Amino acid sequence: MRSFFVIPILALLSSCSFFDANDTSKIELDRSWEIEQFFSTDDKQITLNEDEPLTIRFSSENELSGEADCNVFGGEYRAKENGDLAIKYLVATEIACEEPTLGYEYLEALSEVTDFERKNGQLMLFYGENGSLIFLERLE
Repeated sequence: MRSFFVIPILALLSSCSFFDANDTSKIELDRSWEIEQFFSTDDKQITLNEDEPLTIRFSSENELSGEADCNVFGGEYRAKENGDLAIKYLVATEIACEEPTLGYEYLEALSEVTDFERKNGQLMLFYGENGSLIFLERLE
């Protein structure tokens, strides 16, 4: 079973920020998204399990949250009009999900995201050399 790091004190999220308060170049992705396709860094499509939620929600306050199978996560993000995207301070619960799960790989990919693109109702997050996460808007 794989494990992954968690910062137990969520107060760190609110006390630390990697944003410049005067940064007006950021844009908002304020909505919820559900993964549609997952490609590894070698551009191979990863088969998704429909019973395994992989979601992300961007708030207008530059915070994000979501589901990684049976775990939930949170963090901060910065998105700019040129497509740059940084995700920082990513923390998650450590519930032991039924195996196999993509939760760990999903969180790892999110922590490496560098760019995004919104096109045709999709949100595409790019990580590594050729990795991508493709989302559709989630109806809540």
